[in-house]
Amino acid sequence: MKQFYKDNSTKLRPYRAASMFAPLRIAGHYPSTLLTDFKDGQGNSIDETLKNKLNSVQDLSSIPTPHLGLIIQGVISICKDPKDFHGYNLIRPLLAGFPKYETYASFNNYFGYSLAVIALCDAGNKVPDFVIKELIKGANRKVSYHSVDIDALISTALSCVSTSNRSLQRKVDRAIGNLVQSMISKQNTTTGAFGNQYTTALAVEAMQAARIHTDSYLCDKAMKYILAYQDEEGSFGSILANILITPALLGESLFGLKRYACPVLVPSPTTPIPEIITVHVQLVFNVTDMRRTEPPVSVSVLEGTTAKTILDLAGEQNSCYKAEYKKYSFGHSVTSICGVAKDSSKNYYWLIYVNGKSAKYGVDGLKPKDGFAQAENIYQFKDNCADHDRWIILQSDSSNGEREFSSLLINNIMNAQLFSGVIVICLILFSGRVTSFCARTSETLHADQTRAVVRSSDWMKQIYKDNSTELFPYRAGSLITILRLAGHKPKTLLSEFKDRHGLNIEETLKNFLDSKNATEGNLSRIPNPHLALIIQTVVSLCQDPENFHGYNLIPPLLSGFALFKKIRNFKNYFGYSLAVIALCNAGHRVPDDVVRELLNGAYRQVSYHSGDIDSLILQALSCISNSSMQNEVHRASEKIVENLIMKQNTTTGAFGNQYSTAHVIM
Repeated sequence: MKQFYKDNSTKLRPYRAASMFAPLRIAGHYPSTLLTDFKDGQGNSIDETLKNKLNSVQDLSSIPTPHLGLIIQGVISICKDPKDFHGYNLIRPLLAGFPKYETYASFNNYFGYSLAVIALCDAGNKVPDFVIKELIKGANRKVSYHSVDIDALISTALSCVSTSNRSLQRKVDRAIGNLVQSMISKQNTTTGAFGNQYTTALAVEAMQAARIHTDSYLCDKAMKYILAYQDEEGSFGSILANILITPALLGESLFGLKRYACPVLVPSPTTPIPEIITVHVQLVFNVTDMRRTEPPVSVSVLEGTTAKTILDLAGEQNSCYKAEYKKYSFGHSVTSICGVAKDSSKNYYWLIYVNGKSAKYGVDGLKPKDGFAQAENIYQFKDNCADHDRWIILQSDSSNGEREFSSLLINNIMNAQLFSGVIVICLILFSGRVTSFCARTSETLHADQTRAVVRSSDWMKQIYKDNSTELFPYRAGSLITILRLAGHKPKTLLSEFKDRHGLNIEETLKNFLDSKNATEGNLSRIPNPHLALIIQTVVSLCQDPENFHGYNLIPPLLSGFALFKKIRNFKNYFGYSLAVIALCNAGHRVPDDVVRELLNGAYRQVSYHSGDIDSLILQALSCISNSSMQNEVHRASEKIVENLIMKQNTTTGAFGNQYSTAHVIM
């Protein structure tokens, strides 16, 4: 395409030249590259070409709407604003052009109409309802034969629109589904083609835009069919073919252009060599029952080295600096330094503070750097007793001019003098997996959350031991699942969490399943919500729900969905959603009929939508992938989110009671 643009620019009209840049952007070319490396035969960039074209037109409304849509795509591809491109607002005439559909020759088919809609979507503009209705009319048009290329582009355009009109949105989703099924029925099962190379590429892009899983059609054959058209020079038969095919090869569509954010900075061709710095590590205990200072240890590392690596290197020189960690998906958390470990009985845990505020990073994210004097370089692990502080000091100096280490005498860390290149790590609060995910969460609130998780875990452990006879096995299992999310390892859950009879949760569930199987002959009589909680527990223990002590728990869960609203313990969408979430966590695809029922729940007609039920439906919808109704799933999810946010009490922050509020946050 680059060579074609240079050699054949006089043959390309500006709108066709512009349409070439959208697939090039999708293929990964930076906007700056598109402007500097892609020049026409006269040496003009696409920016200059389009500017000259617009300058030559007295009235932008005279540009056919499909052509204007392609120009907008080109403008977006080079990260320019289509509302102010060299002083021209291209969106206004585009919107004004839709009512002129079928009134002039260059705007009389749904192919061009859909191109214009996709451009409007990529520009971030809302598509008017009357335009959406015209697209639906095109999808349902009465013709002797539905052309796949037109159907594909209509489907792609419909996939990018959204409307607050619920009835209209359902028509959009149905139209997409019908178009997809029609296209799939026309695929040649031998060659994989949907027609020629143009049509096949458009069909594949439509499937991607509608989030149709590649297993739903012969994707591999379609790709091989397209690739067979490419010659040695890279052409697929024409410039139009290359424009249409390139996004399809990447599993994208023209609608995908909006997802390519404009880079703030283009990566530099050269990367500076990291400087070697020396970091001094010193451990200071300033607690009532322990007052001593370990001699400092110095380690030389590359600038950007993490605090974890520095502590590990210091531990090789002085065993007292050895730290112990717990590994999580987000990185390592310190559980002990110099043998001083967390002690839940005294409410002593590890939590990193930055100048008295909760740190944004853990030991994997803290990177001492020479010359820093900002407050965020003061780190502490702080006790809940104000007069107790223990800390480790990490001071970094550049290797070419080390500064002498100065001792710190701190009674109140908040009033301490900050000096260049120092990281102070003080002891005693560690949060497990609790993080300040609310952007404006204060350090006090964060600490409160941390303590609440620890106290909750301890309370649940005691409840499990004291009240096992009051807990049904599936409810006991759900308790273990939450403890797993709180960071407890499966081994710990089995060895330390036992009921009053000394049984762990694995033994309890096995006994329950054995009893059900013995009395009822199978597990199908267990209500789906209860079976779901059992499956969640099995997964939490890192065991296989398809072979848990010889029981395959998945088939009865799948067959149980058909009993929804037919049995007493499976009559609401709360339990239905729990079952779907369990299926997701077990790694299974959610069947389309189950997805459809969830969508019914999302759009259920009731006088008041309960926040806890809506939030659990949302969680279930969020775990669904590879569904033929993926587009509908996303629409329903967005609608639930909007409804939930509207219900939050702006004074208290509540979404109802504590149960509902927790469900909504999850």
